[in-house]
Amino acid sequence: MESFAVEFDLGAPIIMDRGINLAGLLARLIYDGGDDDPLPKVPLRVIDGIFAGSDLFVAGPALEFGVPFVRSLRPTSMPHALALHDRRGKPMDKITLRDERKNLLDHRRATSAPLVVAFGTGRINDVEQLLAGIQHIGAKRAGGHGAVTAVRVTAIDHPHAGLADRAGAPMRAVPVETWRSMNLPPAPIRNLVARLPRWEASPEPCVGPREWTIEMDALDRELTP
Repeated sequence: MESFAVEFDLGAPIIMDRGINLAGLLARLIYDGGDDDPLPKVPLRVIDGIFAGSDLFVAGPALEFGVPFVRSLRPTSMPHALALHDRRGKPMDKITLRDERKNLLDHRRATSAPLVVAFGTGRINDVEQLLAGIQHIGAKRAGGHGAVTAVRVTAIDHPHAGLADRAGAPMRAVPVETWRSMNLPPAPIRNLVARLPRWEASPEPCVGPREWTIEMDALDRELTP
């Protein structure tokens, strides 16, 4: 197992407003390759059931903007509040109501940035092989968002790569007990989903990042101790 950094050069804005984790990204690539049970094949170190793979972070300056899209719902099969609000609980604009379906105007937050990065500990050659053919990351990939123009996987000397940065700040959701067992600095505790698959896991007390950006000088420190 080696510590490593992954740098994704982007050719189009990326939609990652709900977070992207490196372990989840690798699992999706394994699944897309035809494996219906991808998690045991994710080539990352596992600690207390948690993959040592960070979230993806936007590196350097970036511009954010909204991307509108139409979402089709079946209100008669949903509680009224859910039919009229988005996943964040905000009211949504109604466009049409046709038969049992309603089209609602929603939006996602896109980020225009040349580079996103992640960190991990695992089998670096397997990670590099999985990422070699990746073309898009993030949401709305079919629309061209998150186009990847180059990927670099680099071995680094890092004590907690994929879990914390060199200063001891969390770089993914980590359960509190696991965090304390690594003797890392205290961090604010929130209920977060830390395990995969996310749609089956329950929130638990965790530490985790609050921002998914990293300044270029901080990135240099992560890459070179």
